[in-house]
Amino acid sequence: MDHLFQDGEDWYTGATMYVDEMQKEIVEMTEELRPDNVVYLEDELGDILRDYLCLLRWLEHERLIDSVENVWKCIYTKFSERLEWYPYQDRDGVKKIQKERLRQEHERRYG
Repeated sequence: MDHLFQDGEDWYTGATMYVDEMQKEIVEMTEELRPDNVVYLEDELGDILRDYLCLLRWLEHERLIDSVENVWKCIYTKFSERLEWYPYQDRDGVKKIQKERLRQEHERRYG
């Protein structure tokens, strides 16, 4: 995906461009949600994933996120904790703990 950052490209209008594309692809994917339609549904899901990966790369390139790797780590931590804590605490309780941790991290970084 390094070709995304070639000089002289005037097609790129900002990271939100990929958000807009993802929204369009989600509509298309929703239209393909029906039995006996695996080929078209998987194609649309691939389009969504591609746009998401491109978005992450551009956010990293523009320094709006620290790294794509950190996003994957956040995803892993969030959902592994939810699965681990699920039998012992309700989902909202786990989310509350996670949101507080995010608030503390934001405060640490930005004051």
